[in-house]
Amino acid sequence: MRSKFKKRLIAITELWEAWLYEAIVEGDRDKLIPYIVQRSELLEINDDEMSRLLAAVNPTVLRASQKQLEKKFSFRPGAKAKIPTSQYPHLVKVADLLQPAILSVLKLPPTTRTISERLRYLKKDHSEACRFLTLHMDRFQEALDNDNLLERAKKSLEARARVLAEAMAGAEYELKFSISRERLRKARLLSQNKPL
Repeated sequence: MRSKFKKRLIAITELWEAWLYEAIVEGDRDKLIPYIVQRSELLEINDDEMSRLLAAVNPTVLRASQKQLEKKFSFRPGAKAKIPTSQYPHLVKVADLLQPAILSVLKLPPTTRTISERLRYLKKDHSEACRFLTLHMDRFQEALDNDNLLERAKKSLEARARVLAEAMAGAEYELKFSISRERLRKARLLSQNKPL
């Protein structure tokens, strides 16, 4: 084990000879191929390591790496915040906008009409909310079918409309329903605690 490590260390740290440098610069395959084969055997590189090594010197990969190195390093610990706290008031506005429209959708009698047709019908009364819900139609349908959201508000249509509006408010930020509702609660708490 120790001799293998020592071989690798010597092979990695030795200086290049002049002929090798010239062969690399000139791209002389006749000199480089036997040298690479000899080094690979000395370092005991397996097929997987060799394929990774060859992929790393692919010009496309090198250019992409160079571009990434030139970019400004932006790192902060933890998960990426999907919505900044400065946007919390926007969530409240969206939820307040959606609640009456969703309540109207829920109050419509059950028919064979699709959600899209129902929103088109309600567009004259709730144009902006219907536009938002139409834009996020799949998510709205998912929210309507979501058992967890249904469990949150069983007693009245108004409560169900509120829960659905809270869940849909984060659609622009692709927030999960539960996260959207949590952010909305935080936003309302923050707005109540603001000094006048």
